[in-house]
Amino acid sequence: MRLNPLLEWLAENYQRPITVTDMADKIAISERQLTRLFKRHLNSTPSHYLNQIRLKRARDLITCETLRLEQVALQVGFTSYDSFRRAFYGQFGVSPSYFGRNLR
Repeated sequence: MRLNPLLEWLAENYQRPITVTDMADKIAISERQLTRLFKRHLNSTPSHYLNQIRLKRARDLITCETLRLEQVALQVGFTSYDSFRRAFYGQFGVSPSYFGRNLR
């Protein structure tokens, strides 16, 4: 699949600030074509896919590390704890703090 190099790159660079334009440039196609490919092959948008990578990594960090949640948010590529908290809740149905408390 044409997206494979990009998907591998995203998995290695998720913590960096990445835009849809960056993703499209990475595989030399337009943003519109990139979005079509993501929808066709992954049933997702490029931004949503990247957020899923970040949130799964954040969940793993909360599970295994003793980092503060603000540190986790920044480490996985979110620009603020608030945006991280909203995205985490949207993905998993609980806040990151609730998730972390109930692991113990």
